[in-house]
Amino acid sequence: MKIIFTSIFITFLLSASAQNKLVTYTKTWDGIALNKNEIFDKVHTWFEKSFYNTYDKINVSNKEAGIISGQAFFYSPYKILKNTDSTEASDFANYYLDWSAKVTNGRIVFTITKILINKGNVYESKATPVTASATSPFIILMQPEETTQEQWLLAKAYLKKNLDGLTNTLLNELSPDNSGLAGLK
Repeated sequence: MKIIFTSIFITFLLSASAQNKLVTYTKTWDGIALNKNEIFDKVHTWFEKSFYNTYDKINVSNKEAGIISGQAFFYSPYKILKNTDSTEASDFANYYLDWSAKVTNGRIVFTITKILINKGNVYESKATPVTASATSPFIILMQPEETTQEQWLLAKAYLKKNLDGLTNTLLNELSPDNSGLAGLK
């Protein structure tokens, strides 16, 4: 199978001029050796295998239009630095995602347009939008502000890495033999 990455747009808006813009994530794959219906079915199966929390749901599933969209709960682990050569511990952040996939013959565009971070056991309505701001939206009692800032930046950096890992599992689903990235040129 030949899949050609004509574009990978990962828009983590981290520039100083875009401090309050929401973080979004988009990946596009062209040259998938499957037709629209096959890709659609595989994306649908991938979602069901990847997201199984009670929050996860598909809101739109229109095979004719080639659109699947929904909401998902995403657990994103990351390591907290202790020294330059070691880690103190692992931490995690829970995210709520609004995602969509636009499918055509041989092509898929996967997009996450809304990312909310949830610290602690609160419902989505109390979750905070992830923005390009370097300033943490949280205050952690008994922890220096500098440490909180470092952890916020780590959480966002690992979110991107973990979303890359997640979308690679979608690419595996699109491989006819589930060989994954071996089909890329």
